[in-house]
Amino acid sequence: MPFLSRPYHLMVTSKKDARSIPGTKTHVSQYAYPNKSFHSATNNVYVASPELSLLQAAHEMSLHDLIYFAFCFCGSYAYYGSSAFHDPYAITGQQDAGLIRRDPITNLRRLHKCAQHHSAFRGSGQLSKALAYVLENSASPQETLLAMKFTLPYRLGGFNLPAPRLNYQIPLARHVKKIADRSFYVADEYWPTERLIVEYDSNSYHLTPEQKAHDEIRRNALSRAGYKIIVVTQRQASNPLELEKVAGQIAHHLHVRLRPQSQRFRENQRLLFSRRY
Repeated sequence: MPFLSRPYHLMVTSKKDARSIPGTKTHVSQYAYPNKSFHSATNNVYVASPELSLLQAAHEMSLHDLIYFAFCFCGSYAYYGSSAFHDPYAITGQQDAGLIRRDPITNLRRLHKCAQHHSAFRGSGQLSKALAYVLENSASPQETLLAMKFTLPYRLGGFNLPAPRLNYQIPLARHVKKIADRSFYVADEYWPTERLIVEYDSNSYHLTPEQKAHDEIRRNALSRAGYKIIVVTQRQASNPLELEKVAGQIAHHLHVRLRPQSQRFRENQRLLFSRRY
């Protein structure tokens, strides 16, 4: 497991199974873990489930980081390569290098259940607190961070907007299908009650004239179907003042007001925007 840093932490069920191995640290636990807490890696070696892994790390993480990684666990992407595991924030918004697509490895229901079942564990309270701000089905680190910036409460540096649905599949009416040349559209962020769509316009996907024309056709089709579309560029997403303007547009459509009252809003906003995803 080259992506793990030493010392390797091993858990055994009794002192007689403990071993002194260079580069490892052995822990003895007789706690009665529920079924599916561990998955087989090889003969007689098991790794913690995604839910238990996040719980184990929760007490050592900042709340921002814990929310971010819970988004990842409930999302459809993962990092690969040893450098990504050691420094996940080094993945930039300009490319997909270091990312793979995969089905979510867990969901909010299972994470909540794990935190409740292991309420005596260090980090269970921190994990429960983080899960209140996590959304499922993010498709990239950039989408995760944008959703956090929009929806986290003011005291965590976010704009406290109502939570959208991420990567939501919107079926298109027959007359719109002809324009869009497809039967549905997947919205990056979607608020169903106001038929509001927010798209993240990453440079990696929108450089060619063909792609720009395709996007324009799609957005025109959705506008004709009665959807409101707001596009967020990479530059806006990384600039607090620029993104606040976008958040104001979203708030207007959702009939809510942006009123940051937390004394630590700007301080935590700087922390949030300093993440290098």
